[in-house]
Amino acid sequence: MIDLLITNGRILTMNPEQPAAEAIAVANGRIVTVGTNDELAGLRGVARRVLDLDGATMIPGLIDAHTHFVMGSEALGRVRLAGMTTMAEMQRRVAEKVAAAAAGEWVTGRGWDDTKRTDVVALPTAADLDAVAPNNPVYLGRADGHVGWANSAALRLAGIDADTPDPYGGRIVRDERGEPTGILQETAKKLVERLLPAPDHASRTAALRRGLAEAARYGITGIHDNASAEDIALYQEFRERDELSLRVSTLVRGWEVDQPFLEPMIAIGARTGFGDDWLRLGALKLSLDGTLGSRTAAMLAPYADDPGNTGVFRISQEELDPIVERAHRHHIQVALHAIGDAACRMALDSIERAAAAYHWTDHRHRIEHEQVVAPEDMPRFAKLGIIASLQPCHAVTDLLWVESRVGPERMPGAYAWQSFVRLGTRICLGTDWPVETLDPRVGLYEAVTRKALDGAPPGGRQPEESLTIEQALKGYTLDSAYAEHGERKKGSIEAGKYADLTILAQDPTAIDPDDLLRLEVLGTIVEGRSVYAADDRWRV
Repeated sequence: MIDLLITNGRILTMNPEQPAAEAIAVANGRIVTVGTNDELAGLRGVARRVLDLDGATMIPGLIDAHTHFVMGSEALGRVRLAGMTTMAEMQRRVAEKVAAAAAGEWVTGRGWDDTKRTDVVALPTAADLDAVAPNNPVYLGRADGHVGWANSAALRLAGIDADTPDPYGGRIVRDERGEPTGILQETAKKLVERLLPAPDHASRTAALRRGLAEAARYGITGIHDNASAEDIALYQEFRERDELSLRVSTLVRGWEVDQPFLEPMIAIGARTGFGDDWLRLGALKLSLDGTLGSRTAAMLAPYADDPGNTGVFRISQEELDPIVERAHRHHIQVALHAIGDAACRMALDSIERAAAAYHWTDHRHRIEHEQVVAPEDMPRFAKLGIIASLQPCHAVTDLLWVESRVGPERMPGAYAWQSFVRLGTRICLGTDWPVETLDPRVGLYEAVTRKALDGAPPGGRQPEESLTIEQALKGYTLDSAYAEHGERKKGSIEAGKYADLTILAQDPTAIDPDDLLRLEVLGTIVEGRSVYAADDRWRV
């Protein structure tokens, strides 16, 4: 019995053997036939449900290859500073939360970005928060998640003063007198974060429901999520209740050397792919450095605008190598956060040594972000079979100021997406939500145009490194599935694969790239059932 027949559409399959179709048939949540309207016309009489696309476009369900999904879901209910361009705007947003808080209650949020300010491009200070929150402790994460901003009350509770030493892998930013300014970089932010009241189970559950609804609205049917053990447990609860409306491949967070995530995985035989098709182990995630925006990305040479600074390593080569080698030996994929060229080289060297020590050719180890890569290191990705996990949303904002950070001589290796493809490197695309918006249309637009959301500059920044729309769609579908060893079951519209599908009002390959931001998601289908429909016409 055919459960669903979808007809009369422009279907972009991402299957090179059959790149386009008009109709598909679905049974038991899987695609059974792909073809033309005429070829599948005979199934109309036996299908339980027929969806007439009426010329709309269908693509494989979008897979976001890099999220912090539970964190982003929780952030939806906290102080939200994304897009704020002046201190006055941020203070007003914080003051609103403070006014609703009890005396002494923590006020938390995230999303501020000093590089986007229009009043003055400068790091904020505790005094800026003290002006609107003199008594409540306030802690706000930067958009990149690598820097915290605390007010004086929060610093006092954490015991941070002029005599507090910088922790390993972190930095307490200080003024000319040696006093902490309120900015805590990398591991230093844990000095405050450890004091934050943990959200209770009910609030986390409600937050995840909000996040799942947000993802469905954007046509997202799968994510690669930087997940903690607690996040995975929450996903499992949703899975057991049949409330999980997208597929989750976890990048299990092993942020610090002393966190024992790897050994339990090995002990239970949890190779990459452990789990089921809704919730599975994707990779062990390790963070090697910081970010360019906060000048904590680890660089081979000092920052052009901060000559005494080469960034921050969160782990040493000597610590990283045995972790990567042991994971590789036990067929556990690694995903290494590396933004600066020095961190990228560390990641490449570590994976190369592991591959030399133990033969596992189909490891698909990943490097996350690789925003600046030394030109001589670029070919090593393809040679070693390493996937470049890219987030197009980062580049267009960063390209406004990145040359001032790294200098013109390093720009050829900055956000070099097309160079990766040209060299034969497999890529996957994501958003890094909540660092950037979860909306994949923004990622598609910026991948193809290299423009900011206001359309500037007209020709895009470093347009030679832009992706084609076909490459970008593949990066959000089949290549993201490949990056999690899941391409046999999803990522393209083919017989035998899950009916994870996104319905769009426009064909993204046929419109002006500037209009990609205005793509309209009509419906999102996961395993043959609707998880979002713009109206009842698109519900199955």
